[in-house]
Amino acid sequence: MEAIAAFLPELPVDSYTFIIFVDDLREIGQAFTGKIGLGKRIKLAKKFGNLGLGALEHGNSSTYYLGDFGPGLDIEDLSLEGQLTGAAIHEFMHIVTPLGLHSQHIGNFNYTNPVMSKHLWLYEGITEYFAHLVKYKGGVYTPDQFLKEMSLKFSSGVSFPIQEMSFTEMSANVLQPKYEKHYGQVYQRGAAMGMLLDAEIQRLTDGKKELIDVILTLVNRYGAEKSFDEESFIDEFVAEVHPDLKNYFTLYVEGKNQWKPNDQLIGMKVVYYDTLRENSLLNPLSPYDNEIRTSDSKGGLEKTITQVGSGEFVGFRPGDKVDVLEFLKALKKPNGDPVDPDQEVIVTVIRDNQPKKLMFKARYGMKTKVHVLKWIQR
Repeated sequence: MEAIAAFLPELPVDSYTFIIFVDDLREIGQAFTGKIGLGKRIKLAKKFGNLGLGALEHGNSSTYYLGDFGPGLDIEDLSLEGQLTGAAIHEFMHIVTPLGLHSQHIGNFNYTNPVMSKHLWLYEGITEYFAHLVKYKGGVYTPDQFLKEMSLKFSSGVSFPIQEMSFTEMSANVLQPKYEKHYGQVYQRGAAMGMLLDAEIQRLTDGKKELIDVILTLVNRYGAEKSFDEESFIDEFVAEVHPDLKNYFTLYVEGKNQWKPNDQLIGMKVVYYDTLRENSLLNPLSPYDNEIRTSDSKGGLEKTITQVGSGEFVGFRPGDKVDVLEFLKALKKPNGDPVDPDQEVIVTVIRDNQPKKLMFKARYGMKTKVHVLKWIQR
């Protein structure tokens, strides 16, 4: 909430309630950690296949169905904190859209014979983008963490079947099976499109306007009780920015064209790479490392060094037993980022049945990454 308050000029409501139900899903957590047999895993998969963790927004509240998967589950998004913070900002920001900005298909929703709006790019895509932008602007994310999260959106969003359907076409027909199966892209490609739209607005206005400025102007014009026109809204949106913005909607929102992110991202001083070779933390415990050979025990969580080569730089000797999780933790800063190149770190191994501390300098090797966002300058 402090991050939201730092992002918005003022909070849109005086009071707000988070209604949270936490289910006991520790059985599933045990399955994730490999502590139950295959047969029981299959039964659990069938039992909880349609579990439906998630949330819904309302004007002054939001409801959440979360799961307690128990301790020892090293998947951040499945922790209670991860589940809640991943959804809470998104649901709160729905006050802006669609609750505060929507077409007649939403404002006068026909529950008997529903007519879906073509503007899911606005209702869900921009909301999901704002959820991450809020964390960045509010100090929850570092600038690099923000780009890392958005890079994942681009990576997933590039698979949207643009030859088959436009984003607005998918949105308007989302109740049909052909289109419904791509609905999850509103949180992936939709969020990436929100970032590109934000960057294009900043580019066309020389930084005088951002996406949130345009959205709040339209929210003030319409609000919860008044609907915009489904068919003319994009033109109205463009009129608040610059005539050339229409080209973005024509190509990427209403059209069937794959994006060219760098055409827009220059407005945000960000560059996009389809592929990028850059330094990545070299994990000397990796079986792909030619300089070290290992054997696994304890379910792969302990490695025994069987052979080292001339490029080995940690100080391992054949016979050393290494706790994988401890080793990986040694290569991370307290905030989870990799330690700096050449930073001295310490790892404990078991050598001749005795603990032995090894000090070494972290090294990085080259790795090819895909769909990467980088700041041009900070």
